[in-house]
Amino acid sequence: MTSRMPVLTRALTAGALGALLLGTVSGCVQRPGIEQVDVPSWQATALPSAAGAVLSGSGKLLDRQPADTSLAHLEAGNYTLTMTCEGNGKTYFTLTVGGKEAADATSACNGNKDVVTMSLPAGDLSVKASTVDAPIIYAFQLTPKR
Repeated sequence: MTSRMPVLTRALTAGALGALLLGTVSGCVQRPGIEQVDVPSWQATALPSAAGAVLSGSGKLLDRQPADTSLAHLEAGNYTLTMTCEGNGKTYFTLTVGGKEAADATSACNGNKDVVTMSLPAGDLSVKASTVDAPIIYAFQLTPKR
């Protein structure tokens, strides 16, 4: 008489493996690519508007082309730049005042907020966001330091 144990063991092992794979696949959530992300919706959760922000911006860098956000006039003082981004790599922020580079900062694209305090002179302000790791999505806010 032949034993049925090896057949039963193989059947149970195959069933358990199938259940494990099904559970793993069904628990996996597909995230949309950066190209499909709605920037205002993402910014609302990633970096909600701060009271007193003098300048904020957000966008997608899909092809390594920098993006500029400008303010007509900035008062001299101490400011906090809060940045966040998602994607693979980093976003670089360059602040120019009156056409001269005044500060730069970097944000790691891991969904965390990076905060830098800086002293800026008075003048017309431009913030350039750039990356070599496109595509990324980014947001920033500049607020007076309190």
